[in-house]
Amino acid sequence: MSPSLAHWPPYATPQGATIYAYNETTSSATPEALWSWLVRAADWSTWYANCKRLRFQDSPGPDLYPGCRFRWTTFGVPVSTVVDEFEPPLRLAWSGTAFGSTGYHAWTLLPQGSQTRIVTEETQRGVIPRLGRWILQREIVRQHQLWVEALARRAEQGSAQPPRVHASPCPTASVRPAVRGRASSVIPARSERRGTAVCPR
Repeated sequence: MSPSLAHWPPYATPQGATIYAYNETTSSATPEALWSWLVRAADWSTWYANCKRLRFQDSPGPDLYPGCRFRWTTFGVPVSTVVDEFEPPLRLAWSGTAFGSTGYHAWTLLPQGSQTRIVTEETQRGVIPRLGRWILQREIVRQHQLWVEALARRAEQGSAQPPRVHASPCPTASVRPAVRGRASSVIPARSERRGTAVCPR
Protein backbone atom coordinates (compact mmCIF):
# COMPACT_ATOMS: atom_id res chain seq x y z
CA MET A 1 0.00 0.00 0.00
CA SER A 2 1.22 3.52 -0.80
CA PRO A 3 1.82 5.93 2.10
CA SER A 4 -1.19 7.95 3.14
CA LEU A 5 -1.49 11.37 1.47
CA ALA A 6 -4.32 12.73 3.60
CA HIS A 7 -4.06 15.50 6.20
CA TRP A 8 -5.64 13.51 9.03
CA PRO A 9 -7.06 15.26 12.10
CA PRO A 10 -5.92 13.55 15.33
CA TYR A 11 -9.26 11.84 15.91
CA ALA A 12 -9.37 10.26 12.42
CA THR A 13 -5.89 8.86 11.75
CA PRO A 14 -5.52 5.37 10.26
CA GLN A 15 -3.64 4.29 13.38
CA GLY A 16 -6.21 2.77 15.70
CA ALA A 17 -9.07 3.09 13.20
CA THR A 18 -11.46 0.18 12.85
CA ILE A 19 -11.32 0.48 9.07
CA TYR A 20 -8.85 2.23 6.78
CA ALA A 21 -9.52 2.12 3.02
CA TYR A 22 -7.21 3.39 0.27
CA ASN A 23 -8.09 3.66 -3.43
CA GLU A 24 -6.41 5.31 -6.39
CA THR A 25 -6.35 5.63 -10.14
CA THR A 26 -4.89 7.98 -12.73
CA SER A 27 -6.63 10.19 -15.28
CA SER A 28 -5.73 12.26 -18.32
CA ALA A 29 -8.04 14.98 -16.96
CA THR A 30 -6.56 18.04 -15.26
CA PRO A 31 -6.92 18.51 -11.50
CA GLU A 32 -9.23 21.45 -12.25
CA ALA A 33 -11.59 19.30 -14.31
CA LEU A 34 -11.58 16.53 -11.71
CA TRP A 35 -12.16 19.04 -8.93
CA SER A 36 -15.15 20.57 -10.73
CA TRP A 37 -16.93 17.20 -10.70
CA LEU A 38 -15.74 16.18 -7.25
CA VAL A 39 -17.21 19.25 -5.56
CA ARG A 40 -20.42 19.09 -7.65
CA ALA A 41 -22.01 16.93 -4.95
CA ALA A 42 -25.54 17.55 -6.21
CA ASP A 43 -24.66 15.45 -9.27
CA TRP A 44 -22.80 12.58 -7.58
CA SER A 45 -25.80 10.28 -7.81
CA THR A 46 -25.82 10.59 -11.61
CA TRP A 47 -22.43 8.90 -11.91
CA TYR A 48 -21.82 7.22 -8.52
CA ALA A 49 -24.59 4.75 -7.64
CA ASN A 50 -23.58 4.54 -3.97
CA CYS A 51 -24.76 8.13 -3.40
CA LYS A 52 -28.47 8.61 -2.80
CA ARG A 53 -30.73 11.38 -1.50
CA LEU A 54 -28.02 14.03 -1.03
CA ARG A 55 -29.34 17.26 0.47
CA PHE A 56 -27.43 20.43 1.33
CA GLN A 57 -28.31 21.77 4.78
CA ASP A 58 -27.10 25.39 4.64
CA SER A 59 -27.26 26.29 0.96
CA PRO A 60 -29.00 25.35 -2.28
CA GLY A 61 -25.81 23.74 -3.65
CA PRO A 62 -24.84 22.35 -6.08
CA ASP A 63 -21.16 22.56 -5.05
CA LEU A 64 -19.30 21.83 -1.84
CA TYR A 65 -17.46 24.65 -0.06
CA PRO A 66 -15.51 25.06 3.20
CA GLY A 67 -17.70 24.18 6.17
CA CYS A 68 -20.49 22.87 3.92
CA ARG A 69 -22.95 20.56 5.67
CA PHE A 70 -24.94 17.95 3.79
CA ARG A 71 -26.84 14.75 4.43
CA TRP A 72 -26.82 11.76 2.12
CA THR A 73 -27.29 8.01 2.08
CA THR A 74 -24.25 5.90 1.24
CA PHE A 75 -23.76 2.17 1.79
CA GLY A 76 -27.46 2.21 2.65
CA VAL A 77 -26.88 4.40 5.73
CA PRO A 78 -27.95 8.06 6.26
CA VAL A 79 -24.86 10.16 7.01
CA SER A 80 -24.46 13.74 8.25
CA THR A 81 -21.34 15.28 6.71
CA VAL A 82 -19.22 18.43 7.10
CA VAL A 83 -16.48 19.58 4.71
CA ASP A 84 -13.33 20.03 6.82
CA GLU A 85 -10.60 20.54 4.21
CA PHE A 86 -10.99 22.47 0.97
CA GLU A 87 -7.88 23.28 -1.09
CA PRO A 88 -8.81 23.67 -4.76
CA PRO A 89 -7.96 21.89 -6.90
CA LEU A 90 -5.90 19.37 -4.93
CA ARG A 91 -7.41 18.47 -1.55
CA LEU A 92 -10.92 17.83 -0.25
CA ALA A 93 -11.99 16.07 2.94
CA TRP A 94 -15.08 15.68 5.07
CA SER A 95 -16.10 14.10 8.36
CA GLY A 96 -19.29 12.13 8.74
CA THR A 97 -21.45 10.67 11.48
CA ALA A 98 -24.03 7.93 11.26
CA PHE A 99 -25.74 5.60 13.70
CA GLY A 100 -22.99 3.82 15.59
CA SER A 101 -20.08 5.16 13.55
CA THR A 102 -17.90 8.13 12.63
CA GLY A 103 -15.79 8.51 9.50
CA TYR A 104 -13.34 10.76 7.72
CA HIS A 105 -12.97 10.77 3.92
CA ALA A 106 -10.11 12.54 2.13
CA TRP A 107 -9.34 13.13 -1.54
CA THR A 108 -5.99 14.10 -3.11
CA LEU A 109 -5.57 15.14 -6.76
CA LEU A 110 -1.90 15.17 -7.71
CA PRO A 111 -0.72 16.40 -11.14
CA GLN A 112 1.97 14.19 -12.68
CA GLY A 113 2.99 15.45 -16.11
CA SER A 114 0.07 14.89 -18.47
CA GLN A 115 -1.76 12.74 -15.89
CA THR A 116 -3.45 13.33 -12.55
CA ARG A 117 -3.24 10.84 -9.73
CA ILE A 118 -6.55 10.47 -7.87
CA VAL A 119 -6.36 9.11 -4.32
CA THR A 120 -9.21 8.68 -1.88
CA GLU A 121 -8.86 7.45 1.70
CA GLU A 122 -11.33 6.80 4.49
CA THR A 123 -11.18 5.80 8.14
CA GLN A 124 -14.09 4.62 10.25
CA ARG A 125 -14.57 4.07 13.96
CA GLY A 126 -17.48 2.93 16.10
CA VAL A 127 -19.66 0.02 17.05
CA ILE A 128 -21.10 -0.65 13.61
CA PRO A 129 -17.71 -0.75 11.83
CA ARG A 130 -16.40 -3.10 14.53
CA LEU A 131 -19.34 -5.47 14.17
CA GLY A 132 -19.26 -5.54 10.37
CA ARG A 133 -15.63 -4.74 9.63
CA TRP A 134 -14.81 -7.76 7.46
CA ILE A 135 -17.81 -7.22 5.19
CA LEU A 136 -17.79 -3.43 5.32
CA GLN A 137 -14.12 -2.99 4.43
CA ARG A 138 -14.47 -5.01 1.24
CA GLU A 139 -17.55 -3.08 0.19
CA ILE A 140 -15.96 0.29 0.94
CA VAL A 141 -12.90 -0.43 -1.16
CA ARG A 142 -15.02 -1.85 -3.98
CA GLN A 143 -17.36 1.14 -4.10
CA HIS A 144 -14.59 3.69 -3.72
CA GLN A 145 -12.69 2.16 -6.62
CA LEU A 146 -15.81 2.56 -8.72
CA TRP A 147 -16.00 6.17 -7.50
CA VAL A 148 -12.44 7.19 -8.42
CA GLU A 149 -12.70 5.52 -11.83
CA ALA A 150 -16.10 7.11 -12.52
CA LEU A 151 -14.69 10.51 -11.54
CA ALA A 152 -11.80 10.02 -13.96
CA ARG A 153 -14.14 9.11 -16.83
CA ARG A 154 -16.46 12.01 -16.14
CA ALA A 155 -13.68 14.62 -15.98
CA GLU A 156 -12.02 13.27 -19.12
CA GLN A 157 -15.13 14.42 -20.97
CA GLY A 158 -14.62 17.99 -19.72
CA SER A 159 -15.18 20.17 -16.67
CA ALA A 160 -18.53 20.62 -14.97
CA GLN A 161 -20.40 23.71 -16.07
CA PRO A 162 -20.42 26.62 -13.60
CA PRO A 163 -23.48 26.37 -11.33
CA ARG A 164 -26.43 28.66 -11.94
CA VAL A 165 -26.79 29.08 -8.18
CA HIS A 166 -23.61 29.48 -6.18
CA ALA A 167 -23.39 28.09 -2.68
CA SER A 168 -22.62 30.58 0.08
CA PRO A 169 -19.49 29.50 1.94
CA CYS A 170 -19.58 29.34 5.70
CA PRO A 171 -18.22 32.71 6.93
CA THR A 172 -16.11 31.03 9.61
CA ALA A 173 -14.39 28.64 7.21
CA SER A 174 -11.37 29.40 5.10
CA VAL A 175 -9.90 28.13 1.85
CA ARG A 176 -6.23 27.24 1.86
CA PRO A 177 -4.81 27.46 -1.68
CA ALA A 178 -2.78 24.41 -2.60
CA VAL A 179 0.84 24.77 -3.64
CA ARG A 180 1.40 22.45 -6.56
CA GLY A 181 5.17 22.46 -6.45
CA ARG A 182 5.23 21.52 -2.81
CA ALA A 183 2.67 18.77 -3.25
CA SER A 184 4.56 17.29 -6.19
CA SER A 185 7.82 17.29 -4.29
CA VAL A 186 6.62 15.34 -1.28
CA ILE A 187 4.27 12.78 -2.83
CA PRO A 188 5.88 9.99 -4.84
CA ALA A 189 4.66 9.33 -8.36
CA ARG A 190 2.44 6.29 -8.90
CA SER A 191 0.43 5.42 -11.99
CA GLU A 192 -1.29 2.11 -11.31
CA ARG A 193 -4.86 1.65 -10.20
CA ARG A 194 -5.31 0.07 -6.83
CA GLY A 195 -7.68 -0.34 -3.94
CA THR A 196 -6.82 -1.65 -0.51
CA ALA A 197 -8.46 -1.73 2.87
CA VAL A 198 -6.78 -2.34 6.19
CA CYS A 199 -8.29 -3.25 9.56
CA PRO A 200 -5.78 -2.03 12.16
CA ARG A 201 -5.53 -4.26 15.19
